Amino acid sequence: MEMDVRTEGVDEVERMLQSLNLKQQTRIVHAALNEGAQIIKQAIEESAPVNEWPLSPKSTALAPDSVNDDIIIRIRGEGEKMIAVIGPGSLTERIARWVEYGHRQVRGGYSRIRKNGNISGKGKVIGQVDAHPFIRPAYERVRAEAGKKIGDVLVKKLLRAVKRKG
Repeated sequence: MEMDVRTEGVDEVERMLQSLNLKQQTRIVHAALNEGAQIIKQAIEESAPVNEWPLSPKSTALAPDSVNDDIIIRIRGEGEKMIAVIGPGSLTERIARWVEYGHRQVRGGYSRIRKNGNISGKGKVIGQVDAHPFIRPAYERVRAEAGKKIGDVLVKKLLRAVKRKG
């Protein structure tokens, strides 16, 4: 999910960013990405499905709010080549993918559909669960707001850093 936040004055912002050292660039871009990512994270958390049935004491099912409690932000890279990845953490990543894209219910082992269309495995398909997307719609709903926030924070912090630099 890439987001293009290019607006007027981008050349000036890039010039200002290049005038700083790599450590300063990284700190400023990280802060801006984090601000925008927080908006997307909150939208995904609000859209995440909630398990509404009661759990027995011996249940191995996830707690009711586990998917929306496990949405995390990972910021990678350095300088102006940084990206923010927002999504489910390792605890709920598989479940979130099943909900987002749908899945087949299988009992008695596994059942995989191979690239050629053949099915392998001993498991018996007992049903199909339709997709209930919540990550992509949440992102689409707030991407413009997040992009604006990233741009605003980036410019604000850049102006402050360049002013300090002299």
